[in-house]
Amino acid sequence: MPGIIAGAADLDPAAVLTATCAGASFGVSLGWVVVLCVPVLFSVFAVSSRIGQETKKGLVELIREQYGRKMALLIALLIVVVNMAMIVGDIVAVSDSCSLLTMSPRLFFLAIVGFTVWYVLIIGDYQKTTKVLGGLCLILIAYVLAAYRVTDSFTGLAKDVLLPHMQVNSGYMMAWWPCLDRC
Repeated sequence: MPGIIAGAADLDPAAVLTATCAGASFGVSLGWVVVLCVPVLFSVFAVSSRIGQETKKGLVELIREQYGRKMALLIALLIVVVNMAMIVGDIVAVSDSCSLLTMSPRLFFLAIVGFTVWYVLIIGDYQKTTKVLGGLCLILIAYVLAAYRVTDSFTGLAKDVLLPHMQVNSGYMMAWWPCLDRC
């Protein structure tokens, strides 16, 4: 379950925005990127979880053993900075979405969303949170349903994904490159 949740977590607001713009511009013709990336993502998550399971050590501790204390501290600092930036960006994006839906000020939702994230991470129960996040992963089925709705059939969708009509222009390239960058 944690691997599925980690994979679904990669669909942060920035990824959803990229997918939305690409889908609006190119339809399902970029589905081949998903077919290409999913096995790579599964492999990375499987290897990462096995390394953690076998060594019973975290990433920073393994880096410290291989490259020394200074490199481990640098990597740990970078991980903290990147994660904080992602958390802040996601909190702002969720707050903006709530603000658009309710026509209320963003600041109101910043406090609510920020408190909710803090509560879940610091006070919340890991087992319950994992179950809730695992259930929320089912929402990802909406991507497949949306792709089906814009085509005439699952056969048409499969054809568009497996035999894509690629374009050689900057817009098409810019639409799929961030997706490949994530795998």
